[in-house]
Amino acid sequence: MNIIEAVYQKGILKPLQHLNLPDNTRVRVQVIPSEEMLAENRFKQHLVELGLLNEVRVPHKIIEEDRIPIKVKGKPLSQAIIEERC
Repeated sequence: MNIIEAVYQKGILKPLQHLNLPDNTRVRVQVIPSEEMLAENRFKQHLVELGLLNEVRVPHKIIEEDRIPIKVKGKPLSQAIIEERC
């Protein structure tokens, strides 16, 4: 049994790390909000009540495995910046 962390966004639980499971594998999930997250959410909700925040938003996490590098023509940006400064 693995214990993982996930983010709940728009009705979907999104794992924060890769799961070594085939597509369409059924799993059983027990949802236990972390104490740290509960405290942070209470703090943010308090800021909303004070009028210091308009709403509490869930940050979007980027999973590195989902990133696909693109090929860019020309020299690397770092090289172009160095040349421009000289």
